Amino acid sequence: MSESNKDAGETPMTSGPPEVPQDEQTDSSASRPVAEDIEDLKEQMTHLAAEKKEAHERYLRTYAEFENYKKRVTKDQRDQSRYANEQLLKALLPVLDNLARAIGHAKESGHLDKLVEGLELTQKEFVSVLNKFGVSAIESLGQPFDPVHHQAMLQVETDEQEENTVVEEFEKGYLLHDRVLRPALVSVAKNTKKATSPLPEQETEKTPEEEDPH
Repeated sequence: MSESNKDAGETPMTSGPPEVPQDEQTDSSASRPVAEDIEDLKEQMTHLAAEKKEAHERYLRTYAEFENYKKRVTKDQRDQSRYANEQLLKALLPVLDNLARAIGHAKESGHLDKLVEGLELTQKEFVSVLNKFGVSAIESLGQPFDPVHHQAMLQVETDEQEENTVVEEFEKGYLLHDRVLRPALVSVAKNTKKATSPLPEQETEKTPEEEDPH
């Protein structure tokens, strides 16, 4: 056989790997990213689960701390309400002691003047303690009536005082700093000196009978 016949009847050999069909290439290239996406999703889910667990534990710790804080605040408020007057009461105890001593000395001596003297000293000490804690007496006698500081019990007619002047104090009033702790019970002057003039007599017309009695 001639060389020309060989070339015409045989398929020439080519070097290199066999060609893969186009559809098989597409399937293999698409399957690799899907697997990687699944792994990424698994990692994200694991990470989110860990974050959720950490957040839940942090919430439980914060809740427990807040509950403890509420208990402490409640206890502090209860103690403050119960012992708010502790310093005042402690300061009043010596006044009570001195009052007991004054009564005891008066009983031993049998003289009322000793009792009166002891009571006056105790009263002064009591007022001093009140002043120390911001309590002061309201000055009322001779002062103009003030509805904020005074409570009028009655009016007294007098021409010796100005109208609405406090002339008597039944019960002393007190201030706590600038707040009225208790108003003073007082009587107020009602001035009797008011300008009054007698009314002039009105002339009436006389009737004919009055003009001529005959």
